[in-house]
Amino acid sequence: METSLYASQPDEGWVERELLAMASRLDQLRNQATEVSSVDLVAELETAMEELRVTGEEVAAQQRHISDLLRENSLAQAAVQRLLNTMPTPVLVTDLHGALLEANPAASRLLGVAPQRLRGKPLAAFVDVADRRAVRTMVLHAAEGQTPEPATVQMTPRGEGHQRATLVAVPFPDGNSSAPPTSLRWFADVTAHGDVDGADAGTGAALALLGSFAELLALPPAHAHMPELMPRILGIAERALPEATDMTINLGDPRRPTLVNSSSAAAQAADAAQFEAGEGPCVEAFLTDQVVYSNDLREDARWPALARRMRDVPINATLGVPMDGEAGVLGVLNLYVAEGPALDHGPVRARAELFARAASSLLEDTQRLELLREEARHLRQALVSRPEIDQAKGILMARFGYSADDAFRHLVAVSQKRNVKLRDIARDIVSRVQGRNGNPPATGG
Repeated sequence: METSLYASQPDEGWVERELLAMASRLDQLRNQATEVSSVDLVAELETAMEELRVTGEEVAAQQRHISDLLRENSLAQAAVQRLLNTMPTPVLVTDLHGALLEANPAASRLLGVAPQRLRGKPLAAFVDVADRRAVRTMVLHAAEGQTPEPATVQMTPRGEGHQRATLVAVPFPDGNSSAPPTSLRWFADVTAHGDVDGADAGTGAALALLGSFAELLALPPAHAHMPELMPRILGIAERALPEATDMTINLGDPRRPTLVNSSSAAAQAADAAQFEAGEGPCVEAFLTDQVVYSNDLREDARWPALARRMRDVPINATLGVPMDGEAGVLGVLNLYVAEGPALDHGPVRARAELFARAASSLLEDTQRLELLREEARHLRQALVSRPEIDQAKGILMARFGYSADDAFRHLVAVSQKRNVKLRDIARDIVSRVQGRNGNPPATGG
């Protein structure tokens, strides 16, 4: 079952009620000062202080959680923005009427206008008159909830010159990925004029990469977990980088990875050989933060221990591409082929690096969200500790005839003697009593 960050909200008024009750008790003590011994006064104050400490811990936990949510959301948005700004691919954002909202530096250069001056201008104004219908059709399909087909158009930037570009449009929701789209994110593949050998193949590969960006943006990291997300990203990578016959994505140091996903048994075997040898392109890419290529893993003198383990693996050439995160290398994207130089080309490396950069941003955001989910779970456990403390007090009052204050002082004394948190002492008492009565023990969450 999906864990919501905002589930199980506590009664927000209990803190005020507790403080008012404590204030009332202190007033009573002042009025009875001549009748109450100093020992009793100290005990009462210790009880009040412990109550305040427990309350303060829970309120502070709530405040930290809210601050973390705001900070992590801001970091995630900043990470996506940095990714778009550093991409050499032109990326534009329009509303559902085709009016420009944002443009990365590459898009600004393509249109010949500074980003701040583009806002509000129709995208179609930068397209040749003969091709504007295609752009308007893409916008219309997106507004109707469809995914527009890519279109190749003649761009007419401000100033001199015209450029052919293939546009890929991705409907993009605002915040909630299940909500209807509120904007369009456009990727532009700028192609050269004239018929050049291999131009169609190059255009197709670039279009596949743009399509992969669209697919990555459509993935819902806010509602996914890493083991679910990794296979989907790997499937997108296979379509974006068809030169590789096999591939893997691993997170963490390849010598002791935290998570690995492979497209085939052959890729899994090649990864395992590098893990066991403690060396190879994958390991070196992670340690050096550089793309590492080998055209013959069975004979590569750089990694003799790996070469011995690759004898029976039906893979020979590989490209290891580091996946960079904000705190360093997040993992490695490994491309494999059985034979041949298919991976030893600049355009393939460039596309692999671009894809790895986009995928690592998505994975890093997902890691942050998983950490927040875990913190939220611990916070809910902390917030339910107060009712458990009250239950434990009630048990002691019923069994030993304690007053509420005496029962709490007893819990505090046991907590201090055993050096165990008060909430854990209370949980243990409640669980033992429920167990003896045939009720399921309290779980605390």
